[in-house]
Amino acid sequence: MARPFLIFILISMVTLLGGCASHRQGPYQLSLEQSEAAMASYRRADYKEAVRQYEFLTSQVPKDANFWFYLGNAYAKDKQPQRAVMAYENALIRDNGLGKAWYNMGLLQMQQALKTFIDMQENLPENDPARKLGREKMDALFQLLGQTK
Repeated sequence: MARPFLIFILISMVTLLGGCASHRQGPYQLSLEQSEAAMASYRRADYKEAVRQYEFLTSQVPKDANFWFYLGNAYAKDKQPQRAVMAYENALIRDNGLGKAWYNMGLLQMQQALKTFIDMQENLPENDPARKLGREKMDALFQLLGQTK
């Protein structure tokens, strides 16, 4: 009598453990497939789709620094610099040794600063002292970024 009960318990445990293993594997496979699709969208220069897919990936696997990094890249290519910086910051919260996130975020922030100084030149009157100071910073950023005016 004890033997059939023991066999029933063993079969139940194996079934239960098998179910748990497949549950854990499911989200991983989904994110792997989704990651490949997101990368394919990015390579096709379909940045809006890449953003959508990486937003989904970061919602499903929020601890993955690389998904946040790639989301930042997609935002940057989709001309959403503030969101890109926030995504890079999220990547760095998860992995502060992710050099490519630091670098890309720094470049974006310099480009944002350059845009601010360009806008300053277009909006301030010639005699405003801040305009001259802004012009100096603008010229330095153009040189630093290797861009022409």
